[in-house]
Amino acid sequence: MGAIEADFYFMDGVGLPILAFLFGVVLCLICRAIPPFKRFALAALVSPIVSSVAFLFGSWILADMNPCAEYASSCIPNGGHDPTRLDVSLWLLLVAIAFLLSAAACFKIQQRLSPR
Repeated sequence: MGAIEADFYFMDGVGLPILAFLFGVVLCLICRAIPPFKRFALAALVSPIVSSVAFLFGSWILADMNPCAEYASSCIPNGGHDPTRLDVSLWLLLVAIAFLLSAAACFKIQQRLSPR
């Protein structure tokens, strides 16, 4: 893969979940190596991936809120607007909530699956 193709994948946003997966694998291995943190291994693997996907989808939605930004003067506005501070704040809050909920769910799942 050349530099142009690699730039395309990372600029398009597909690289973000890939990097989150690699980061999650490293965190999972670290958690598995340290006995007190073994119960967080699944959450360390899954939560970065879920939050990066939420971040990616939210950024795509915010980018498409104003279709006239792409077409400039040839566009007839039909209710689209640029993202407001509230829109961006809700997007970032969603990413944090996705991280916390996935971590809590994974922690409960691993707690039920692990032997006592």
